[in-house]
Formats: sequence, C-alpha cells, structure tokens
Amino acid sequence: MRARSLLILTAIVSSLLGAVVVWLVLTVPNDLQAGALLRAARKDVAAGNNDKARQELSRIIQQYPRTDAAAAATVALATIADSERQEVKDRLRQNTDRAVERGVFGAPTFFVGNEIFWGNDRFDFVEETLRKLV
Repeated sequence: MRARSLLILTAIVSSLLGAVVVWLVLTVPNDLQAGALLRAARKDVAAGNNDKARQELSRIIQQYPRTDAAAAATVALATIADSERQEVKDRLRQNTDRAVERGVFGAPTFFVGNEIFWGNDRFDFVEETLRKLV
C-alpha cells in the first residue's frame, strides 16, 4: 500500500512540476520579448518617434496579449493618442489665430503673397494672379 501511495504522490508531484515547466517555457520568453519591445517603444517615445513606438506597442498587444507589457502598451497607446490630440488642438488654435490676423473671414480663403481671395468663385482670380508671378 505504501509503494502505491508513493507512486501516486510521485505522479502528482511530477505532473505539477511538468505543468510549472510548461507554464514557464510558454510565458517567460513572451514576457521577455514583450518587455524588450516595451523598452524600445519607450526609447522611441522619448526620441519623439511616436509612429515607430505606436507600431511596437501594437505589436506587443497583438503578439503578447496576456503579458504585463500588453497592459502597459495599451495605456501607452492611449497616452500617445491623448498627447497627439492635444497637439492637433494646439495647432488648430495657432492656425485659426494666424488666419484671423491675416484677415480671413470665410472659407475657402486663398492668399497669393499678401493678396487675399475668398470664395469658390475666385479661383479664376487666384489662377490669374499666380500666372503673373511665373
């Protein structure tokens, strides 16, 4: 009876150890690879290369979805989007202020040098003025 119990206990422990080894083999390399991609993406963000960082972060989420790096990549993508959204808003505000300073009062408005043309019916005048410059 003792030998049988010992064999059963050995089989259980062996199965558990096998499961742990399989889990380590399947998850640790993924965590390491995802972590390396995350470090590279952080460097790209710091260097201002958001497009490359966005690709690396997306790759982490797609290829390594069950890692801590995937959670961090999701947050990083949202943060990049928020910062770019603010940059777009700031750029729009600057362009609007500049347009008001130049006297724009409708759309479409065209400038040829300092001469202003407003409206779709002014394309002929814009074309004529541009020909005079050439």
